[in-house]
Amino acid sequence: MSQKNGASWLSITLMVLAVMAFTKHLSTADIPGIGDGYLDLGRDDHQADNQSPTTQPNQSPISTDEKPSKPDQVVPVLPTPEPAPITTTRQWQAPPDKLWVRQDRDDCLAPGEFPSSNQELALSSLMDLVGQTPLGRLLLADLADFSVVVCFETPDQPLDSGGLYKPLYRAALIDKSMNTLRRTQVLVHELRHAWQHKHGYLAGGLGLQDELTSTFLIEADANAFAMAVMWQLHQPRGVQAWHKAKETILDPTLADAFEREIRIGISDPTLAIANLRQAMRAAFIAWLKVEGDLEYYVNHVASYVQSGPTLGVRSLDRALPPLTMIGRFPGQHPQDPGTYVQPVDIERVKQVSHERIADLRKLVHGGRLIAVSF
Repeated sequence: MSQKNGASWLSITLMVLAVMAFTKHLSTADIPGIGDGYLDLGRDDHQADNQSPTTQPNQSPISTDEKPSKPDQVVPVLPTPEPAPITTTRQWQAPPDKLWVRQDRDDCLAPGEFPSSNQELALSSLMDLVGQTPLGRLLLADLADFSVVVCFETPDQPLDSGGLYKPLYRAALIDKSMNTLRRTQVLVHELRHAWQHKHGYLAGGLGLQDELTSTFLIEADANAFAMAVMWQLHQPRGVQAWHKAKETILDPTLADAFEREIRIGISDPTLAIANLRQAMRAAFIAWLKVEGDLEYYVNHVASYVQSGPTLGVRSLDRALPPLTMIGRFPGQHPQDPGTYVQPVDIERVKQVSHERIADLRKLVHGGRLIAVSF
């Protein structure tokens, strides 16, 4: 080896020895990022070997936007909160004087709600019967977003009829002393009132004459609609089932009028719907001839007026949608003009109302009749 090469190797060896000596005396505390705690998360060596250097057990990775914790600080690990329980039962906010609207969740059931008590199970079985019919399914589906509930009557709210619809609470009240089929018919009737409410037909604020006309209109429609649903429920079970229903739970005047028009076995859907509307219209018109019902609702309107509501002066045409829309099917497309109620039928309702207005005025004489402008 030449003298020049030996000198070069000697120089390199001396430099390596110098670096090693310097490194030996260097403290790790002098190296930024090692001994100052910014990367020391307080973990054991075996934890550091098996985990990501920026992740602690039960914690999310540290964001680079957050200042890391010092090793002597205890970072609390908050427990994951339990999710809130999901329930479809509505919490009523009832005025104190409306005792029939109960806080007890066993009293009422919404369409589609899972029953959680014997009372709700009984109500659910009624809605299942309604849902077995084409019109009933449409009705329940149309009311799914309207927050309507069905309740049995309560001791503090006895019914003088089979059912009652309370627009303020969107609640249909059913007399539970009736048999199952009668309950089903009443349920459809009251849910049709809820449908009317949803589509603007229980507006209130009408004058005395128009209040009576509106009442006759919505009652004739609810009865005709319920008759069609009961036909769809009983007809598949045979002629005997339908006739038994007529004898036990149905108004014979409406049932006979409906039966005279309905046809069985129409295969064309368009013709079948047209025939169904024809039969419903016959029941609608027939209701206007049932003297007992007309008298009952004259008294009903009188009681309503005397209970304190302010009567307005706006007319049916100003307060309600086009009156022939009352005869539409639930879920019917807005562009579909089909309806079973014809303009001449509306005029007939108004005529019957005018024939009864004198009786109504006698009943409300001395009541609180206040005319206001709208």
